[in-house]
Amino acid sequence: MHQQICKDADQFLQLDIPSRHRTRKRVKRLRYCVEFVASLYPVQDVKHYLKDLKSAQESLGQYNDLMVAEALFQDMVKRKQKAWFILGWIASEKKYVLQQAQQHLDDYSKTDTFW
Repeated sequence: MHQQICKDADQFLQLDIPSRHRTRKRVKRLRYCVEFVASLYPVQDVKHYLKDLKSAQESLGQYNDLMVAEALFQDMVKRKQKAWFILGWIASEKKYVLQQAQQHLDDYSKTDTFW
């Protein structure tokens, strides 16, 4: 999974939405796997690895939350025109969070594995 995530990190901004979501799920799965086996490895090594992995997971989760919110508000705009401003804010926030996710993935991909 580590190599797959690093490969996705190299081209994350060019990935389509389902591929970005797949990357998020990989990061999440890997984090849970690492936490499961953490007691078998030196604490500092695992801690350093998890720090970068958690940052990537958090920013990818924020991006996913914005995607879900966007879909919900697009339906709402059909009924309440005044909700358009929310979609504008979400679009702006998505750009910022997407850049943040890319940075966290780049940082993670430079992290050495501990196993």
